[in-house]
Amino acid sequence: MTRLSGDEIRHGHVWTGFDYDLQVWVVGGVIQRCGHPETMRLGGKPCCNAFRLAGQRIVDFSGDPGKTSAGNLKLVKT
Repeated sequence: MTRLSGDEIRHGHVWTGFDYDLQVWVVGGVIQRCGHPETMRLGGKPCCNAFRLAGQRIVDFSGDPGKTSAGNLKLVKT
């Protein structure tokens, strides 16, 4: 995990800032919802990971497939 910005990192996770692995904004350890218009969610599909993961705690996504479901997480391509 390489971060060159002013992101706040706690316990190996982006606590406040942008998580480049998940492609989501995080504030206080909570994944924030995206601001995409509803027209980007055609057919009931999420437009991005931020929409799909909004409200979840970042610590639930360690990137270690043996610890959480993050290893099975597939990025949404827009």
